[in-house]
Amino acid sequence: MKLSIISLIFMIVVIGCSKKDNIVDSIQKFDYSIDQKVSCNCPEVADARIFIVADTIGDAISLSDGLHIPHQYWESYRTIKGLHEFISKCDTSLFNIEVEYDSLQFYPSLIAMYPKPDIGP
Repeated sequence: MKLSIISLIFMIVVIGCSKKDNIVDSIQKFDYSIDQKVSCNCPEVADARIFIVADTIGDAISLSDGLHIPHQYWESYRTIKGLHEFISKCDTSLFNIEVEYDSLQFYPSLIAMYPKPDIGP
């Protein structure tokens, strides 16, 4: 009888941990989270809280409604390392880039890209 009670308790804990119902559940499973707003002409990209584990996006939740963002849209978001890589690879011959950094943790808090005017021949 004692063994079956312990088994039942273990099953309930495992089942409870595997659920991803909200932001609180996701926070407990990942290394860090970062809120991102991507401004573009892409309506499927929402302001999101991105959850990172081992420098890989592991979950994304819409900040407006708390729902999980489908995996197919995650390519619009970046890890902190990915943000730094994006900045370093930006073609400055085509774009002016404005970057602001978080003063405490030194991650990019704003990346703005503006096309350079076409001067032409």
